[in-house]
Amino acid sequence: MRPMSSWNDESNYKKAEEYDLLSQYYKYRDPELYIKYYYRHLHYMNQICNQMNNQAKSREHTAFGKIRFLHTIPNVSKVDFYLNGVRIFREVPVKTASHYLSLPEGKYQIDIYPSGQLHTALLSRKLEFNKGTPYTIIAAGNEVTHSLFSVEDNHELPAKETKINCLNLNPDSSGIDVAVTGGDTIFTNLTYKKPSSYLGLTPMTIEFLVKDTKSKNLLLDPFSVSLHPDIIYTMIIVSSEPTHKNTEIIFI
Repeated sequence: MRPMSSWNDESNYKKAEEYDLLSQYYKYRDPELYIKYYYRHLHYMNQICNQMNNQAKSREHTAFGKIRFLHTIPNVSKVDFYLNGVRIFREVPVKTASHYLSLPEGKYQIDIYPSGQLHTALLSRKLEFNKGTPYTIIAAGNEVTHSLFSVEDNHELPAKETKINCLNLNPDSSGIDVAVTGGDTIFTNLTYKKPSSYLGLTPMTIEFLVKDTKSKNLLLDPFSVSLHPDIIYTMIIVSSEPTHKNTEIIFI
């Protein structure tokens, strides 16, 4: 008895069975037909194996979520990231993101400490992560108030394309607009900790303008970025040190 198929197309099973019966019938009657049908049987069995392997890889891929960590607390130069009491990311510099880490879905205790210290955590929180979903965990704020939260990332991207979204992590800002020089405003009224949607683009070099939503004043000089194919970008808006009166952009 053949196993139950979890995909809709069962024709490979049927053809494999048919050619197996034909090959067995001609095994001692006609060697040429036996070989012909036997190899057709093998062909469809290989197709079945490939489908099963692909399905197994898909299950393995979606059984885990992914997390990375972004540190933007301005008065702490480096931090350590603990997951359920285990240090996962060490000495993450301010305005820097870690690599992604795969982990099973579930709730996790997150603790952020100044690097090399374990007396008092800067931030502590339980966060839940779902399988098949990438997240960025963010430590943000100013010298007085800190915040720990996560945002969902989106890794779906057509081949040879690029896309970008934007996140305002300047707690002292009001709304922020991001526009293209000589073109449209692509992200409007970005408030603190609220990520924009993703914008799909053809790879190119773009000059960006970052403005205050109300006054329309530029918050920094226009800057150009080359967006490459098969890469997803997140533009992070932070305040400059040490006065926090100016705006700075980082990409992760």
